[in-house]
Amino acid sequence: ISTSHEYFTSSGFDATTDTGEVTPEKKPDADPWEKSLTTFATGYNSASSTFNLSYRNLQQTTAIDAAAYKDEDNYTLDYNRQLVSTEFSHLFREHWRLSGNAGWTATKRIALNDSSYSSATGLSDGTWSKDRYDGRQFTTDLLLNYQPDERISLTGGISLLTESMEQQNEY
Repeated sequence: ISTSHEYFTSSGFDATTDTGEVTPEKKPDADPWEKSLTTFATGYNSASSTFNLSYRNLQQTTAIDAAAYKDEDNYTLDYNRQLVSTEFSHLFREHWRLSGNAGWTATKRIALNDSSYSSATGLSDGTWSKDRYDGRQFTTDLLLNYQPDERISLTGGISLLTESMEQQNEY
């Protein structure tokens, strides 16, 4: 059994520094970034069988700019990915092995631009938008292997893959 959690953060990246457009009314801001990754894994091994299962959850959040060298105070991007995977193998008779694997992943990305929220100067471009992207994928394989000696190995199996993607935009 194994588990871990990693957390990364940055006080920010500033894409407007090189433009020289700093004024008392509009100071460039450093866009923050955060990443969190949690992992869990477990497994079992013996002379005839193996089994492994793992789970990962990735979460990232950042503020982004309107364009290169064009600051944006209220534009954020959130991303989440969950991943589950498993595999097994079992020698159930001499020369015969059954094995398989499966994986499922789901992703979600939300970009929120709330420029209708006024900055410290009271300026606003009056726009609000929310873009949401959701994706899912599932895959699995089941294999049967016959190996009567070191020179001959026959393998047959089936495989399944499903995917879906949804996009929603609000203005």
